[in-house]
Amino acid sequence: MKKITKITAALLVAVIPLVSFGCKHNNNDIENDGKSEPVVIPEDAMRNWTSGSKVKTWSVYGVEDLEKLSEAVNAGNDFAGKTITVKNDIVINENVLTKDFEEPAEGAEPGTPNPKFKNLDSIGRGVSPEEDYEACSFSGTFDGNGKVISGLYMYQGHQGLGFFGVVDGATIKNVILVDACVINRNLIPNPDTSSSYPHDNKDDDRFGGLVGVVDGNGAGVTIENCLFAGVVGSQTALDRGSPYEYIGGLIGRADTDATVKDSFVFARIYGSREDKTDVVCGKKPTNVDRTNINGKDDKGVEVKDFDEAVAKEITDAVKAVQAKVK
Repeated sequence: MKKITKITAALLVAVIPLVSFGCKHNNNDIENDGKSEPVVIPEDAMRNWTSGSKVKTWSVYGVEDLEKLSEAVNAGNDFAGKTITVKNDIVINENVLTKDFEEPAEGAEPGTPNPKFKNLDSIGRGVSPEEDYEACSFSGTFDGNGKVISGLYMYQGHQGLGFFGVVDGATIKNVILVDACVINRNLIPNPDTSSSYPHDNKDDDRFGGLVGVVDGNGAGVTIENCLFAGVVGSQTALDRGSPYEYIGGLIGRADTDATVKDSFVFARIYGSREDKTDVVCGKKPTNVDRTNINGKDDKGVEVKDFDEAVAKEITDAVKAVQAKVK
């Protein structure tokens, strides 16, 4: 029997087109308040994690901890039963989405990352359609703690692309991502087919701002009190046509139950006319409760200049998320 996929969502706001959110926060790493003494890295910092550790609570203080979490999950550690908590505001990159930001042109050659930015890898990822997503998914609890993570930049060519690439049975809460850019770049042409896309030419690609794939191999996923403000799109999809990809502001594709509530999406989403795009979830499940959602699809238009009114909306939304953190 085919499992019914369900997304329930409440209090989500979608604003298109996207604006940049030029925020300044703490340093990328643990600060020492200007003292000359070496910075002491707390024992619970995620960068101290080692394979086989029995510790169930870890903390993210800076970019190095995010990179360590990504490395660990992508090596097959799902962190089920463990909780990761963000302790500081984090600036991954500054001013990723300025008014000069340009989306890839239709028919563009395979792209390369902007060398000015740190190109962060997803927490969990899929490499090819034949691989089991469950082998590289995040299944723990990630508490963003209302801290602002700004300047997320992902310009890569693998499936399951997003801040969390693949999740299975995870709880993601209180996460704030602003000035974020998640782009599937063009890949090297496949010499064995007429396609410029080297996957298996099926509708199997997933890209989301917060989560690329909600994996269908296990329990459902809960996303609560989160905010994403940024661009999500596929350079390949601009002229790939059919077959299509799934692109979403929060979730690229959900293959099992997912609950999304009390969250905000300020997203510019683009792809081809054949793509399944949506500001909340690219794959539209069988049953959808979309009460109090203000959203629409928007494909292939240029990013507009910074808009103060929308910037204030994002600021207010950040405060709303932070106010609910216990």
